[in-house]
Amino acid sequence: MLASQRAFSAATSFAMAQAQNRAIAAAQRAQVDAAVAQQRMLAEQAGLEQLRNERQAAQILGRIRAQSADAGISLNSGSVRALESQAVSDLALNNTVVEQNFASQVDYVRSGGQANLAALSAQTQSPLLAGIGGGIGGFQTGLSIGGAVQEFGRLSATPRPAPVSNFTPPRIF
Repeated sequence: MLASQRAFSAATSFAMAQAQNRAIAAAQRAQVDAAVAQQRMLAEQAGLEQLRNERQAAQILGRIRAQSADAGISLNSGSVRALESQAVSDLALNNTVVEQNFASQVDYVRSGGQANLAALSAQTQSPLLAGIGGGIGGFQTGLSIGGAVQEFGRLSATPRPAPVSNFTPPRIF
């Protein structure tokens, strides 16, 4: 009986460790998938922001040219070229900020994902060691039960004094 308890305990621990490891692997895959999806969304957001910046710069350049033409200023004049150059510089700066923000957000997602993956990896178990531990636990439980059964058997085999049938308790006045 003790051997079967140890084997059952070892098999149960082994199976539980395997199930836990499968669940952890699934959680890790889900974490990676979520990080990839989040990075994709960040890239789309950054692309849209850069597109908005480009459209805004095109509007500014259009206004500069229209107002210069209305004022009779040549589009090749130095002041018009300076304003256009400033608008293009602002566009480049804005897009650089968008790219830096995107890179920072991706790094944040990656570092958080790596921390989560490390925490999940720390929870994995060796099924072999879990099985050995379960077997040892079953063995210790079996020894405890066996010792208790032996002690009960020893106590029940001890002769007990026969009850006194003519006992009368003394009167207290």
